Amino acid sequence: MDRRTLIIGSMTGVASTYALQKSAFAAGASAKQTPASATADKLVKALLACIGTAEKCKDQCFDLLSEGKKEFAECFKTTDQMLSMCQTTLHIVSMDSPLAKRTALLCAEFCKACADTCSKHKEHFAHNMHLDCKACMEACIECEKLCREFAA
Repeated sequence: MDRRTLIIGSMTGVASTYALQKSAFAAGASAKQTPASATADKLVKALLACIGTAEKCKDQCFDLLSEGKKEFAECFKTTDQMLSMCQTTLHIVSMDSPLAKRTALLCAEFCKACADTCSKHKEHFAHNMHLDCKACMEACIECEKLCREFAA
């Protein structure tokens, strides 16, 4: 099993825990979804998408760095940091922590930094190059937006 499969599998486990907690709450309380829980659901999905695309982007950067292309060092580092923050945010939001909103705001900053770094490769996207970086950038933009929406 490779590292990406292991990490994505563990994040899927966190998402499953979130779904179970939500179901248990719904069974004991009103099954009606509140605007806050709908926002949390959207955020969890965005975080999972961001984590998945970031793993691919980071792998691509690693391969390019291995070929001696040092210009991808910043992208690798920023993506790695954002990935850690998204994983943490997913866990904190899934646990319905009282610090979830503050964590989401911080996560938004990491996602913005990652999207900004990935956008430096935009000229390659038109040539069907660095598409994992493009997908990461797009996921980060969406995740940043939903993190801010959740924290509001």
